[in-house]
Order: sequence, then C-alpha cells, then structure tokens
Amino acid sequence: MSIIGTVEKLLDEGNPKQALTLLTQKFTGGAGYEVESPLLQRRIIDLYAVARLRAGGKADIEAATGLLRSRSKEEPKNLWLKVRLAEALSYNPSSSKEALQILTSLFKSDLIVDAAGFTTLARLRKQDGDVAGAQAAMERCRAVAKQPGVCDDSPLPSPPESPASPPARFTSESDILMP
Repeated sequence: MSIIGTVEKLLDEGNPKQALTLLTQKFTGGAGYEVESPLLQRRIIDLYAVARLRAGGKADIEAATGLLRSRSKEEPKNLWLKVRLAEALSYNPSSSKEALQILTSLFKSDLIVDAAGFTTLARLRKQDGDVAGAQAAMERCRAVAKQPGVCDDSPLPSPPESPASPPARFTSESDILMP
C-alpha cells in the first residue's frame, strides 16, 4: 500500500497520531522521501494537515486550518478540501458558524464526502440547538461510515497546548517535502 493509502486508512480508522507519526518519519528521516508528482505532493500536504488537525495541539490546529483554507482557495471545487476546512474551523468556537455554513450548503446538495464530514455537521448542529438536523446528519454518517466509531457527535475535547509533533515548521508544501 502506498504512503497515501496507508495514511488515508489510518485517518479513516480514527488513528491520526499514527498517520502523523508516519508522515513525520517519512519526511524528516535522514534517508528522505521524494515525491515527484505535484498532485501527490499536494495530497500528502492535505493529509498531513488533517492528521495534524485531529491529533495536534492548538498550534497544530491553527496551522492546519490555515493550510486547509489556502488549499481550499486553490481548489475551490474540491469537496474533500471544503469538508476538511469546515472540520478544521469547527475546532475554534469563533469560526464554528462558518464551518456550519459550509457543511449545511454541502449537505443540502448531498455533497459531503465522508462520515467525518457528517459527524462534524451533526456536532455543529447539535451545538446550535438543531436536534433534528443533528440527527439527520448522524443518520447519513452511519450510512456511509466504514468504522461505526467515527459517528460520534460528542463535543470535541479541548486540544492540548503542546503540539502533537515536533515539526511545527510543516506549514507549507515545501516544508514537508524538503527535509
């Protein structure tokens, strides 16, 4: 399985720390890891941002949110990036309304791409007092989830202050791909 496939699987299974560790080892190890395709480079950066978002501390969440916002602007038709941006925004109470708007729009058009997106929408709707809307999002989550544990609309725990990984320098494509 490719590194991208492995990281996607780890993230889908709810193992962002393992995904983050794998990416960090591959791209900061002495042997280096080259990716020649710009498309694959961008995908690795996107996955790194998601792993950092889900496993990291406050600084990781901020960096991941900035990167996902930038990537979403670069590829405005990429639904996966829109859903991940909304997920990132949902970690910050001051941007949760923006996250809810993004996901509500995608939900109305049946364009949420995965269970994590439905879970984020359910959590946001629940926080907003929309119990019926939260239940509808959870039903969709259960219908598409590969792992039942992904569908949990409990409030997010407070992120730790310290980063999950030492490489706080990974904020752009060149940082992760050029050790």
